[in-house]
Amino acid sequence: MTVGPGADLVTVADAWADESSPASNLESNSILKVGSRGPNENFRVLVCLLTPEVAPAGCVLRTVTLRVYAAAPGEGRTLLVV
Repeated sequence: MTVGPGADLVTVADAWADESSPASNLESNSILKVGSRGPNENFRVLVCLLTPEVAPAGCVLRTVTLRVYAAAPGEGRTLLVV
């Protein structure tokens, strides 16, 4: 199996987490929220990608590009993707 540059991986799960309410399960929301309203008030997004089940021996995922679009970006704010 060869997966070349520009191959698309399928998202199998996504959710967002509210740092001020860590026990809440927010996976059923249709909109992923990311942001920061202050210390300990951050929203984080989690995305799980489906990788090929049958990969050649020694197969290594070297790079991934995740494109995120802000519906209402805040002036002068930076979103960190790690």
